Amino acid sequence: MTWHTFNRADLDAFKSTWPCHGLPDSLNRLTFEFGSNGDLVDIEAKARNGRRLDSAEFDGPAMVALSQDAQKLAAEPVTPVLFRIDRSGKDRQVTAVFPAEPADYAGRSHGGYNGL
Repeated sequence: MTWHTFNRADLDAFKSTWPCHGLPDSLNRLTFEFGSNGDLVDIEAKARNGRRLDSAEFDGPAMVALSQDAQKLAAEPVTPVLFRIDRSGKDRQVTAVFPAEPADYAGRSHGGYNGL
């Protein structure tokens, strides 16, 4: 299973390019979930107050376009990143750690950047 979630900023950007979108103003988050064969298996819509919205009430061409975008975005690999703040000193260095990027050929360590 793969999925993609559009947050409020994503949805606002989409709405600005699609004037007759039919999406409710209260829509805060929209998640599309896809099966291993690529079929759409679930849609979860959440309002600003956290309650679920029935996506069938605003189904239409805009939702189809969003689901197609979500399917493409869900298929893209995601690179995990962890941020660590060194709180021992007063300069509070930030280190970005990429556990999925090998830093040596033996696989004993991972990639990272200091001083962000």
